[in-house]
Amino acid sequence: MGRNGMVSSGHPLASQAGVGVLMQGGNAVDAAIAVAAATSVVEPLMSGIGGDGFMMIYWKNSDEIKVVNATGASPAAATRDRFVPSGIPFKGILSVSVPGLLDGWIEAHQRYGILKLSQVLEPAIELAESGFPVSHKLAEAIAADTLLCEFPTSRAVFTRDGIPLKPGEILYQKDLGKSLQIIAEQGRESLYSGSIGQGIDRFMREQGGLLTLEDLKGHNTRWQDPIFINYHGHDIYEAPPNSSGHVLLQELNLVENFDLNSLGCNTAESIHLMVEA
Repeated sequence: MGRNGMVSSGHPLASQAGVGVLMQGGNAVDAAIAVAAATSVVEPLMSGIGGDGFMMIYWKNSDEIKVVNATGASPAAATRDRFVPSGIPFKGILSVSVPGLLDGWIEAHQRYGILKLSQVLEPAIELAESGFPVSHKLAEAIAADTLLCEFPTSRAVFTRDGIPLKPGEILYQKDLGKSLQIIAEQGRESLYSGSIGQGIDRFMREQGGLLTLEDLKGHNTRWQDPIFINYHGHDIYEAPPNSSGHVLLQELNLVENFDLNSLGCNTAESIHLMVEA
């Protein structure tokens, strides 16, 4: 319960980052980016600035809804012929696409944010540099990922001499903190053309990857209109493809033809119907 707002995420420290930004006078967009950045530190198994994402923003003053499509393309060298023999791998350096998430954060912040980018990223930087206790979920994920525990640069962060971090042990991510600090000071250029991007390009060449600095320079975030349906008199909005948001809208269109109320909340019958949809 609350009087002024709410922050929700998959980790209490990430939610705390959003609350802190709101208490500094930031708005919902500032807080959402703070939560996302902190999540990339405390839930690295789920999120990171090397990935993609979407943001759907309702701006009350103009009564408009906009979607930030922060997804990146495949590297130019990722041709069909390159992957035909064995397919596209799910893990490893050949699975990497252009990281679009950071550019999406910055685009949204420039258009709607109130606080400085450095203030928004400060909680994530603090968590990365000062460390935080590893959760049971994160500890299980680290132990289950043999590549993470064996590759030299990740082994140095997520293990103690090859032994995966256990619940309650402190995870320090000094290099990630340094990267976030550079981003806070220099903005998007640090990744898409500057020192971080140059480091990625160099590492890719050393390790046989496909992503190049030219791929990073060519990235652009897209602003899109949402797609929507009407469900029992309510307009439901989602991000358009290449998001999977259309799936939820299709499911709602299907279940609208049934009387869910009569089936009861979380009964076998109602769950069965929704699973079928």
